[in-house]
Amino acid sequence: MQEIRHTPVAPTRTQRLASGGEIDAHRHDDHQIAYASRGTIAVTTDAGSWIAPATRALWIPAGTVHQHQAHGELDLHLVGLPATENPLGLDKPAVLAVSPLLRELIVAYTRDPDNDSPPHLRLRAVMLDQLTTSPQQPLH
Repeated sequence: MQEIRHTPVAPTRTQRLASGGEIDAHRHDDHQIAYASRGTIAVTTDAGSWIAPATRALWIPAGTVHQHQAHGELDLHLVGLPATENPLGLDKPAVLAVSPLLRELIVAYTRDPDNDSPPHLRLRAVMLDQLTTSPQQPLH
């Protein structure tokens, strides 16, 4: 039986994965958004698999056991959100449309995740506003 890692806080960061690279099965107490600005990301849960190219992002609700897989060289941007903060009101994984503005907001926000300056917090607020208007896409 595969052991499932538990990382309480979902990270906010940017990382690169080689084609075929994986992040093993794990869960967070926080929600997470996974966005690939280069390559395509697949996220697998017990409920199924979701695929997202650079025009889509994946919503992973708090507590969901999931794993990531890179298709092509991947620049992966991860945004962790406290479980108390659910701008989408979703309790199941979903694929979301990513507008050009939302793309740039996610990339900029994950570039410097430890920055808590007022401009960076405003950037986060605009990113969350843009997420609320991102329609779900049927890529399940």
